[in-house]
Amino acid sequence: TGFDVAKPHVMVVAPMFHAIGALNAVAGMVFCNPTCILPRFDPVLLFETIERVRPNTTAMVPTMIEMLLEHPDIGRYDLSSLTRIGYGGSPMPQRILERALVTLPDARFFQSYGQTESGPNVTILRPEYHYGDGSKLRSAGQPIPLTVLSIQDAEGRALAAGEIGEICVRSPSISPGYWQQPELSAETQRGGWHHTGDAGYLDQDGFLFVVDRIKD
Repeated sequence: TGFDVAKPHVMVVAPMFHAIGALNAVAGMVFCNPTCILPRFDPVLLFETIERVRPNTTAMVPTMIEMLLEHPDIGRYDLSSLTRIGYGGSPMPQRILERALVTLPDARFFQSYGQTESGPNVTILRPEYHYGDGSKLRSAGQPIPLTVLSIQDAEGRALAAGEIGEICVRSPSISPGYWQQPELSAETQRGGWHHTGDAGYLDQDGFLFVVDRIKD
C-alpha cells in the first residue's frame, strides 16, 4: 500500500522456484522498482491486489492467464494499471491470447521463450508483433541480444529457414553444465551449441516457431 504510483513496479504472481517468478522478482529489485509478491496465485487475490496496489508489470504462464480470463468476476475490478504482461513457460493457445488482447486492452503483451539452462531467455516476441496481420502471433519471437539460434538436424547440420529441427543456442548466459553430470552436460552442449530438446524452425525474418518437444 506504500508504493509510489509514479514509479513503475512489478507484481510477482508465479512461484519463485520457476524462472518466470524468480526472474521478475530479481529484476524488480535490481532496477530498484517496487515489487509486490503474492503469497500464492489466486484470481480474486490477484484482481484485488491490482486494484489496490496498481502494479503495471507482471508475468504469468498461459494457464494463469486463461484462469483470469475465465473467472466470472474479472469485469468487476479495475485492471487498467497493468500495461505490460509477459507470458511463457508453455505454449500459448492463440484463442486465449486473442481473448486476452481484447479483455485487457491497456496491457501490452510480450512472450519469452527459453529454459533455465539458457539463462533463461532466448527469444522475445515484442508487443508490436501481437497486432497487425497476426502473422507472427504464433512465433516465439526473435533472439535477444548476444544470442544466436541455429536449427539443426540429428547430425548437427544447420537447416534452412522453414525446416524443422532441434533449436540450438549460443549465448554468454548458457549454463556451464549440470551439477555432477558431466556426460549429460557434454551431450547437451555438443558442438559448441546448447541443445534445447525443443523442435522448431526459423522463418525468413528470423522469428522462431516452436512446434514440438524432442525430449521430455
